[in-house]
Amino acid sequence: MAANTLSLDLKMWILLLLTAFTIGASAQLLNPKCSVIKNETQQADIRRPEDGISNPECETDGKFKNKQCYKEDECCCVNSAGLCRTGKGDKNLTCEELVETQIVRLVLTHRPVAGGLNAKKTEVDLEAAFHQRYNNLHMDIDKIVQVKYYPEDRQIQVDVQKPEGDSNTDVASLAYHIQRDLMPLSNNQEKFELRVDSIKLELEKIQEFYTDEKPPDSPTKGPSAHAITIIVVVGLIFTGAVAFGIYAGVKRWQKKKEERGPL
Repeated sequence: MAANTLSLDLKMWILLLLTAFTIGASAQLLNPKCSVIKNETQQADIRRPEDGISNPECETDGKFKNKQCYKEDECCCVNSAGLCRTGKGDKNLTCEELVETQIVRLVLTHRPVAGGLNAKKTEVDLEAAFHQRYNNLHMDIDKIVQVKYYPEDRQIQVDVQKPEGDSNTDVASLAYHIQRDLMPLSNNQEKFELRVDSIKLELEKIQEFYTDEKPPDSPTKGPSAHAITIIVVVGLIFTGAVAFGIYAGVKRWQKKKEERGPL
């Protein structure tokens, strides 16, 4: 009787271990932004902009080193998204820590849709689409990714955020993967298409806004008093090509910061 009980307990433990292994195998680890960018530069079919971060220095875990040198003798201290937080210095520049980016706001502007879109329906459908696409990551996607829609501007606001002090959730890398899925750098990469009901949304541009947990050493003006570091990148999508530029409409965003909430 005791032997049968032991055998049953052993089988239960084996079943639990196999279940845990299966669940773990179905989840994926998010590749850090730094290592992804570094890998992209080695692919011949990748079209990267001249943004100065095409060949970053990464730690062994794939995250950005806190000091990045973009030219032979031009360096700055960066945040966990790889963006400069200080003025430029030479190679003797000292950076004490890698400051975490807490919020990345992606603002997606889509082309006009006949008859327009219902704001609530759009938010529900798109938030569900983001959650479904990234729910296999080791992250609480339902809490990390939030979607708002502003029909008057045809803008989808995607906030990728984490609680202050959380050093385990890499929102900068997740936001980078979302942007690249929506706007692939390579024709060989599968594109993440956004749909509301059966309507496919064609994106015109993507803007990025970043908020760090600590203020930069050299203050940066931005669209929100809470937005510590603001970097805006625009992607124009046309005939399968990708063009990059710097968006000059920050003042326009300032007028809408109160209705959209702080970054």
